[in-house]
Amino acid sequence: MLCPAAVDKSAGSGFVQPKCGYGPEGADKLMLNYLDTAVSTQLDQVYALDAGDGEHAVHISIGRMLDAPVDRHARRSRQSTLARQLLAHALQGALGREQVQHYALSALKNGKPLLVCSPQAVSAPGAVVPAISFSHSGDFVACAWSGRPQVGVDIEYLRPRDWAVGQDLFLHVEEKAWMAEIAPEDQPLHYYRLWCLKEACYKCLPAQTEVAMTEFCFSREHVLQRAPAAFLPLARWKTHVEFLPLQGVVLAAVW
Repeated sequence: MLCPAAVDKSAGSGFVQPKCGYGPEGADKLMLNYLDTAVSTQLDQVYALDAGDGEHAVHISIGRMLDAPVDRHARRSRQSTLARQLLAHALQGALGREQVQHYALSALKNGKPLLVCSPQAVSAPGAVVPAISFSHSGDFVACAWSGRPQVGVDIEYLRPRDWAVGQDLFLHVEEKAWMAEIAPEDQPLHYYRLWCLKEACYKCLPAQTEVAMTEFCFSREHVLQRAPAAFLPLARWKTHVEFLPLQGVVLAAVW
């Protein structure tokens, strides 16, 4: 079970909040009746990926926006809406409408998303409150959920970028060493993989935790080898990263 739930009597909302103190303030009920239509008409190339086994698995969904708005604010609003609908669609397919209809989407003050649920949902035997995460880049949106305590997902659309500028801000010294051994034409993909993995790690950190990207260190095989104290012990974390050539994106998940 992800996070044992306790009834939030102070909020008077009828929802259950995890014991770790996440509140349901501003919870936004998932639009389950609108999901099928939204996903089929506004998203293309919906891609599903399951990594890991059983209750230790992470479930990821990716879609590409159709007719993406040119205006930046309109685009971000559409991305946010579609990512939520994509999540609800994925949860409904895995857990069933009866269970998922009790979930609502909320967030911490720092914007980190979480699910809260009604007492009816958690009273069922084996019921879980999944950890969730969102990401978007270019025309792509992604969501992830897991029965593990935390999950982070990051997706990046590949575009020309000078990674030499600013690499000191996110590469660990050991990563710089093995990156220097890689052919220049192959380096950009490794940079993207590291960036996505570290962004996904950030999304798993406790709220108000301030760490530098350089405190995370991955091997050339993208195995997590060093991390800040808030991430220890390392053995409890699982990672996944891959390049999706047809979509031109790098996807990473940490859970």
